[in-house]
Parts: sequence; C-alpha cells; structure tokens
Amino acid sequence: MKPGTTVRAAAVLAAAAVAASGLAGAGRASAAPVETSLDYTCASSLGGEPEPMAVRFSAVVPPSVRTGVTVPIGLDVTAPLNANAVQSLLDAGATTISGTGTATAASGEKSGAIPVAFAATPIKSGSLALAGTGTASGLAFPATGAGAVTAGNLELAFGNAENAKLGTLTCTPPDPATIAEFAVIAADQPDTLPPTIPGAPKAVAGGITKTSIALAWQASADDTGVTAYDVYAGDAKTATVTAPKATVTGLTPDTAYAFTVKARDAAGNVSDASPETTVRTTATDAPPPGCGNIPDRPDAKPATKGCLFLTGYTNVKKAGAAVALNDPAEDPVPANMGLYVKNGITADVMFARPLESEAIMLQFGFMPVRARMQMVQEKPGLLTTYPGNPFRLKATVEMTVRVTGATVNGAPLDLGRSCRSVRPAVLTLTGGGPAEYVNVQKGGILRGVYTIPPFTGCGAGEDLDPLLTGAVSGPGNYLKMVQGPLCLPGVAHCPVPKPVR
Repeated sequence: MKPGTTVRAAAVLAAAAVAASGLAGAGRASAAPVETSLDYTCASSLGGEPEPMAVRFSAVVPPSVRTGVTVPIGLDVTAPLNANAVQSLLDAGATTISGTGTATAASGEKSGAIPVAFAATPIKSGSLALAGTGTASGLAFPATGAGAVTAGNLELAFGNAENAKLGTLTCTPPDPATIAEFAVIAADQPDTLPPTIPGAPKAVAGGITKTSIALAWQASADDTGVTAYDVYAGDAKTATVTAPKATVTGLTPDTAYAFTVKARDAAGNVSDASPETTVRTTATDAPPPGCGNIPDRPDAKPATKGCLFLTGYTNVKKAGAAVALNDPAEDPVPANMGLYVKNGITADVMFARPLESEAIMLQFGFMPVRARMQMVQEKPGLLTTYPGNPFRLKATVEMTVRVTGATVNGAPLDLGRSCRSVRPAVLTLTGGGPAEYVNVQKGGILRGVYTIPPFTGCGAGEDLDPLLTGAVSGPGNYLKMVQGPLCLPGVAHCPVPKPVR
C-alpha cells in the first residue's frame, strides 16, 4: 500500500466500531455490555483513613475475538464519591476533580493497556459520580486461548483555579480485579455470531431541533467488523450509518420518538436491538443550549453575545476530495460570539466543540478509502467588519487537525490516539458584496484558502507521520462556508444554513 492510499481525505475515521466476536454456532443472541462493580480502596494525599469506593464498569467486550484481529474494547467507568468524601474536598478548597486510570486486556503472553480518562467535574455539596471512558488501541492477540480484562489503579486529582492539584486520591482495586473475560479463537472460524448490542442511543447536547434529532451510542464490536448501524424510530428504519452516531431528519415538531439501534457485520449477522430511548423534537428552532457562552475580553465587555451556525465544504488539494464541514445532517456545532462595538464591529468567535467530518472516496478509481477528521479550536478567533471595503467581513480562526484512523479497501489503519497537525491551521474567511454576504446579523457566503500543516504523533506501532504529511499536508485548500443569521438567547428561531458547493 502506497502512502497516498491511506488518508487521501484529511478526515478522521471512527474506528471505535470494529472487531471481535465469533464462536461457531447459529442462532446465538447478541452479547450486551458487561456490567461489573469492584470494591476499590482510596487513600488521600491529605491524610486520614483509606475509604472504600465501589467503582462500576460497563465494558464492551465481545465473548470471542479472532487471532490477529484488532480488539475494540471500550470501557465506561463510574467512580462515586459519597457526601463525606466530597465535603472533605470542599474543606480543602477544591472546586474540580479529574483523573486517569488503567485497565489491561491480556491473553497468554500478549497484553495491552486501556487508558481511562476522567473529565474535570465540578465539586458541589452532596455525593458525586465521576465518569470516565477508555478504549483499547491497536490491540490484537496472536494465539488462541483464554483472555481477560482487569482493572488497575485510579489516580484522581482535585484542585481549584489557583492550584490545579491541591491533592490526589489514589484508589487501588481488589485482587483479582476482573472486569470481563473472552476467548481468542482461530481467524478462519466461520462468522455466525452477531455484533454485540449497541448502547442506548442518547440525544447529543444541542442536537435537537424541530425536525431533527442527533443521536450517539456506545459502539458494538464484531470479529469481522461492524459494517453498519440501523436506527429505528419505533418499527420504522430512519437511518443507516457506519459510525456510532446519526442525525435523524424529516421529523415532526414537538413530537416524541422512541429510538433503538441494531448493528450489522460483514457476514450479515444482525445484533439485538439496543435499549430504547425516547426523545422529543422542539416546537421551534430555538438557539442551542449555551448560545453566547464565550468569555469576555480582559479589557472589555461585549455589547451583546450570541451564536450562529457555519456549514460548508473544504477541498483537500492533495487528496482531490471535498469534505463536508459541520454538516447540518450530522449534529452541526454552533459558534459562540461576543460582539464589540468600537470603531466598527469586531467579535470573538469560538466553536462550542470540535468540528467532525467523514470523507469517502475511491483511490485509483476503485479502492474505497474512508476517513474522519476533527478540527479543534483551542482559542477564540477574531471577526472584523469592513463597511465599504471589497469584502464586508473577515474572520480568522486557528484549528488543529486531528486524525484518529482510516480504512483502505476495508482494512483498518491504526493511527493511534495522538495523530494531529504539528500546529493549528490558520483559516481566514472573507465575505464579499451584498449579493453573497449581507452583514454579520444576517450572514451569507464566506470563502478562503488555507494550508494544512505537517502531522505528528501518527501511528500506533510505526511512524506514520511522513505518510499523512505526504498525503494531506500542503497549501491551496479551498474553503467555502455559509454563515447563518446571528442568534441571541431567548429568540424563537435559530436556523442552520444549507451548505453550498
């Protein structure tokens, strides 16, 4: 495989839904996530007696995996702190707690780490449940035999704005600390076992409108790879996707829908339905939650705060491919704004979360390539208006490009967990005359050309930086976005514009 065949579309593949399950035998039921609780013991760096903690694990671990096939083990971890433990953290001056943990998947002499991350969580009076997630990356077993996933230590750090690490909680598991067991079988056994049951679909924050609902769920696993997820509203199939998320469109305003998901593999085996989730569409396209949530400048306060949607396409020059950005059909991300009026209008702009895209193309005219990307904004961008100039608006944002995986002709390419551009790409967009761009309040078409920087941190077992840099990085990448109208908190209508090629 030549370097140019791997990531011809500066995009990011959702690789969480591959590999593992396949004992011979027909009519077997799908495996559900394994639920386990382990009694940990936690010691505080502040002193005092160690305290017990019942840590809960929900593990996507197939009952069997094939030799040489990457195992997609996913963990959801809940570390609960009782009210007394929380009060001791508050007494120490802590306002947030976060942390890391480890788990291990092993069979025979082969083992692999499953890192777990706990996002920063505010500390308030009462009990607290700290949520963490972890995924195995590039893990495959060479020989048949029994295998198990075991839990390791948790390291939880608590602090505040002045001191991010006032102290730590070191929590150790019991012995043994088995979360789940599995079998490693020969790669040539027939595939008759369906994928594991997907997690219950959940509405994505800010992803509910009057006619659409964005959903995400815990991925399934399968030995030949999950090829599709079918999303149902009641008995009606409403969407088919390849990644564990979907936006269901064409819905009726102010109506409740009961969603389930089924997974399919390459052999045609279908999982049982996920648990059901009921979600209601809104009565109107109200602004998304958190609209206008952007910090003030150190030396000034904005005249107003709001948000808007930007949707469009970028042409990746080296790849010869067009990639949708902030696709309205896939839970579009709002950009929050703080507008300042002084010698004209300027604004700080910050996307609420990373922009995600998927690209599908044919390499050499016949080889299918699928990839995904994230564009991550780490600091606010600047928007400036220019009344009377050739363009009416100029917006500049810096976005780091992250790439997590790709498949070429169906074969996964493990890019690891840290594949990203060495520095942010600088995106500069301008809006032209009144035929295309009206003003920042009403929006219009914005255009720009940008450079994709080289990549670093790519490859789980080998250095793939030169591969991605050669296939994707370089200047001359065209960008065309459509800005929707400025939305203010409390208004009744906040539409998402349709992208224009």
